[in-house]
Amino acid sequence: MCAATHRLRRAVAEAVQQSGRIDYLFNNAGIGVSGEIDSYTLDDWNDVFGVNLRGVVHGIQAVYPIMIRQHSGPHREHSLHGRSCRQSGSGELHTAAKHAVVAISKALRVEAERHGVQVSVFCPGVIRTPMMTGGQYGRLNISWRQR
Repeated sequence: MCAATHRLRRAVAEAVQQSGRIDYLFNNAGIGVSGEIDSYTLDDWNDVFGVNLRGVVHGIQAVYPIMIRQHSGPHREHSLHGRSCRQSGSGELHTAAKHAVVAISKALRVEAERHGVQVSVFCPGVIRTPMMTGGQYGRLNISWRQR
């Protein structure tokens, strides 16, 4: 188990210990890379899928078994960046990873329903963050129009 997974599971255990349960998981992570698909390196693919897809998988593994044991109909949301729901002309690697998260969430929704756990996918739209402007957590370079 990697160090990040271990830290996440420890944080989840502490949350359950303090509150007695987990009712919601907002499973949201994302980085991106600008450019056309043929310009992405294997490292770009690994970085983006590592955060955007495997980050969600880590959340599922850490929290979903607890929600199943609770049998009380908690709600679990995968909160996705709005660009995940459509192609944008830039950042298609981010979009591809988020579409994988949507597919996992749809499959999980069918399974989780049997356990009283609800799964939703929320795509709120583009939000101006450092990721979108080439900041610390992204290599996207989206220009923003003043409105």
